[in-house]
Amino acid sequence: MNLPPFFQSAQLNLKLGAVLLILAIMISTMISGGVFSRPVKIKEVSVPLILEQHNLSCEIASLRMILAEQKIVLTEDQIIEKLTFDPTPKSVGIWGDPDYGFVGSLDGNPGEQGYGIYPEGLKKLAVIWLSNTYEKPHWKIEDIKASLDRGIPLIIWGISGSSEPMTWKTPNGKIIKANRGEHARVVYGYREFLFGQTEYELNDPEIGTLVWTQDHLLADWEKMDFKAIGFSK
Repeated sequence: MNLPPFFQSAQLNLKLGAVLLILAIMISTMISGGVFSRPVKIKEVSVPLILEQHNLSCEIASLRMILAEQKIVLTEDQIIEKLTFDPTPKSVGIWGDPDYGFVGSLDGNPGEQGYGIYPEGLKKLAVIWLSNTYEKPHWKIEDIKASLDRGIPLIIWGISGSSEPMTWKTPNGKIIKANRGEHARVVYGYREFLFGQTEYELNDPEIGTLVWTQDHLLADWEKMDFKAIGFSK
């Protein structure tokens, strides 16, 4: 028997209301059960946290963590013994080349008596123990994920504290782009959530373990032009 249009519409509304109610109950159950807060993919490498022992030895401590993950146990002083320093004294507009070696003093104030070392310079140190160390321009977030998917942590450069861009020239006239807050950390894991959200796990040799959103990591990393060094197996 065909129902009058009014009753057909009412019946359709009841069915739609029932479907919406079921969906609401399902979503509520998923939320209360933590479905949306649980990662759908986890990649972690077991990297011991090692804190820096000098005011500006973050790159050395980061390398030390990478070495420890590879079962190569060294003290910070043992690594520093092999570290190349650029001896150029700081003067007006002139200083050393962090692509060559460590600029300034490990115990100096950032951007004043000491600065740091960049991937090209740190690579020369790392290959003493890890011949598979590499650096390249134009790192991307996908490179970090790809490395962690292979079970390999990496070192990235960012900022500690406030960002204060700086520039100077080497005695040979090379222009150095720098930042007073320059800092290195180890990225050892990531977690992907529903709807494309991703968090990254880092060992910061200055303050400890960090969990950053992808946006946070990219914003910090960009301040140091997406510098990093990787390792292959």
